Amino acid sequence: MSNHLIHQGSLFNGLPVNTNYSLITRYLEQTHKVLNNALSEHPRSFIFTVLLRLPNDTDNDLNLERMITRFIEGFKRRLQRSIVRRKNKGYRVHATSVRYAWCREQDSSNHQHYHVFFLLNGQTYHRLGDYSYENKHHLRYMVADAWAKALGMSIEDNKGLVEFPGRPVMLNIQDITSTRRYCKYVGREANGYESVFYWMSYLAKVDTKQSGNGFRSFGSSMH
Repeated sequence: MSNHLIHQGSLFNGLPVNTNYSLITRYLEQTHKVLNNALSEHPRSFIFTVLLRLPNDTDNDLNLERMITRFIEGFKRRLQRSIVRRKNKGYRVHATSVRYAWCREQDSSNHQHYHVFFLLNGQTYHRLGDYSYENKHHLRYMVADAWAKALGMSIEDNKGLVEFPGRPVMLNIQDITSTRRYCKYVGREANGYESVFYWMSYLAKVDTKQSGNGFRSFGSSMH
């Protein structure tokens, strides 16, 4: 990670960032772009994060970059199929773009893991739902199933490998200029937009990122 420019200070473009870690400037820039692009298209955006773990018997030589790509593309396909099914049943369903940012980490465990943020149209989705096999259009199920398939396993064998840390957030574009209130996570007054960027800035931390193995430690949607 020595080739990366490290961000200095508690603000990035005027927005608070997580100062518990050293942060990589380019990753902050990309994360900021993802958040702004989401709000530009969907002024009401639903934002959630997921932690993806690898099974204990995972081969360390596995192409992890291909795996995270399979997961994201698989999640997109499941979303679109769900929307089409709901429309075919006569429901009015809004379209959604799928924006995301992810980082790959490894701490003291034997295997690496991923943190992924997804940003969707808040008029299409407003909650995660559950894992019930009877509710395959729920976000929780679609995420877990997409990760299971990316790993080459069934969702029934995927228990403990998918976690949804933190509460999802419904962010409105008006939150950019809304009144600031004290936020215990930020440790200062912040509006909704600032709080979400602080939350997402975790992805840019230097600690636990792996380098020199030919795989990226960060990725995001481009538009």
